[in-house]
Amino acid sequence: MRRKEGAPADESGPSASVSKVHARHTHQRFPGARQAGLLKQRFAANVEKMASQASHAIAPGTSKTRASSEAICWEIYGGRKRAYVFNPLGKKKAVGRAVGGNVQLQVIEARDDGRGPLRRVKNLVKSYMLPEGWPGSVAKGYAPYMGWRAIQHFFGGAMGVFTTRSLLASLGVGRPGTSAAAINWVLKDGAGRFGKMLFARQGRKLDGELKQYRLAGNVLMEVGAGMELATVWCPQFFLPLACLANLTKQVAAVTASATRAPIYKSLALEYNLGDITAKGESVGNLTDLMGTAVGIYLAKKNPATWVAFAGLSSGFLLASYLEVKSVRLPYLNRARLQIAARTFLGSGKVPGVDEANKREKLWPVTPPWVGEKQPIIGATVAEAFENPDDLRKTLKLFDKSKYVMAYRPEKRQPYVLLKEGACQKDLLKGCFHAFLLQHILEERAAALDMDNGPVDGIRKWRRERVMHSTDTVHQALKDSCHQIGPRFNDFREEAVQHGWNMDDAMINAGEARIIPRHGSIWVQSRLAKINEILHTQ
Repeated sequence: MRRKEGAPADESGPSASVSKVHARHTHQRFPGARQAGLLKQRFAANVEKMASQASHAIAPGTSKTRASSEAICWEIYGGRKRAYVFNPLGKKKAVGRAVGGNVQLQVIEARDDGRGPLRRVKNLVKSYMLPEGWPGSVAKGYAPYMGWRAIQHFFGGAMGVFTTRSLLASLGVGRPGTSAAAINWVLKDGAGRFGKMLFARQGRKLDGELKQYRLAGNVLMEVGAGMELATVWCPQFFLPLACLANLTKQVAAVTASATRAPIYKSLALEYNLGDITAKGESVGNLTDLMGTAVGIYLAKKNPATWVAFAGLSSGFLLASYLEVKSVRLPYLNRARLQIAARTFLGSGKVPGVDEANKREKLWPVTPPWVGEKQPIIGATVAEAFENPDDLRKTLKLFDKSKYVMAYRPEKRQPYVLLKEGACQKDLLKGCFHAFLLQHILEERAAALDMDNGPVDGIRKWRRERVMHSTDTVHQALKDSCHQIGPRFNDFREEAVQHGWNMDDAMINAGEARIIPRHGSIWVQSRLAKINEILHTQ
């Protein structure tokens, strides 16, 4: 038969049959040929996939060389700038540290930003000695007041050595070697002061998680008291035990003094903060003297030391819990915001100040088995993202916001990344956005359960896979961006009506910030190596 002109050749003809027989005969005689063919196909598919990923990193209208020499985003953390770059070569030519398990998203530290070792030491000292945001976060009188206070403490610390030696000598404690005993005692006090200085870096967190840290400080106080009692049974370890005990008690004292003023401030209604503080100290001193008298009476009865300690500590901790539980703070922190936001998203109503404070959890650490996790505010890009495509899409989604929302399905953990210049209102909105995203995911999980009937083991596993897939989370993130504006405005209005002070929210956040693109010569040179290799391939 003659083939019509223009018609395609018959692929099932004799030549095709011969080719198939030859290929089958070749694969039978040489099994490696089939494997080589499969490897070739896989290699071609991987090359095509890598090329498509590289093309996604290229902005429209720009060349490959120019686009791949730019980072996806920049971040400042701990005073150092770093770039998150897309590297299609992965481990073949690593230019930085891989983010998580994805070798194509890498971090490059900027080494040419003028921040040498001396600058890092300076930033470290500032973090311990100066308030966050200094000098803009304090009044003009802060520097002279703290300067003269430091000089005062310097002379007081030097004088303390001589006064301690005199007191010990008057009691007849080692007259020939009184200086050594005084030095040991001063070292014990010095360890406590050192602990107070180290804990001062956490001062910003005390403003937000005030009740939680106050309760934790009271627990530390009892731990220190227990170590002091242990010196009776281990006199050879007196100095290390006494130093450690004094350190924990001084840290507890910092939390007590730092949280006392905000609590008194919440109780003052007529600009009488000083009066409330003075009267509160009077009540504390009076009851302390009464407790000392009772302690002397009990000590004369000579009870077992640990029995007395256990009973008195239990009463101390119970009173500490009830003291903190009775505090009513009219501003939102993360714990109270979680209660208010979740209640509002579920019922459309914001709980009052008293109700939310009663429901607030007082232990600062969330157990790992709790399903509903609080968002991490001020997270780094490396914590929130592993995939360069997800990072690129999310940054585009939050281009006009002062924060970026992310959600890791495998950890069920929401993240709020802050941009440079984000204020307390942005933190509040970003945190509310995280609770809104969790609410949307929970609603879709409930709808899925209603459609599929009762949830057994297999259906629960399938539901988890569907609800925490990347596509489902990204779609929920898009929907939350459309809803956040009106929902957050309604939440603010409702909260103000129920007595909440929305202008003084205390949301603790990490120090990482997303910043505009930074022209680092070091980073550009590292990325140029990738371009050179890509062009030669």
